Amino acid sequence: MLPLALLAAAPSGAQQAESAAISFGGLKGDPTQPVTVTSESLTMDEAARTAVFKGAVLVVQGEMRLSANEVRVEYMAESDRIARLWAVGDVLLVNAQDAAQSQTAEYVIDTGIVTMQGDVVLTQGPATFT
Repeated sequence: MLPLALLAAAPSGAQQAESAAISFGGLKGDPTQPVTVTSESLTMDEAARTAVFKGAVLVVQGEMRLSANEVRVEYMAESDRIARLWAVGDVLLVNAQDAAQSQTAEYVIDTGIVTMQGDVVLTQGPATFT
């Protein structure tokens, strides 16, 4: 069985525009911290090495919080580490004073890159980007 608390890499924010990227210092996680996921329901497919969390999903890594209606987790082929997360529906990523909202997000653990799409709003302190 795949464990639900695993180590992950640090994320960074990305603007939806095709070539623009905005770095938000507070959206960097602590890669030494475990990742925990809570939700109302969980469906696992061990053969496909995936897990789908539904209903009030909360992903926590240190001070970083990602919430969404649904999160699909893909595990690495040769280990029980998370390879990537796909969040869908009312996605909110928060860390320190920074926040990002969107309809969908993909978080690639090894690169630490979060790609958000659909009505993206990025906030850092008093600055807001849409």
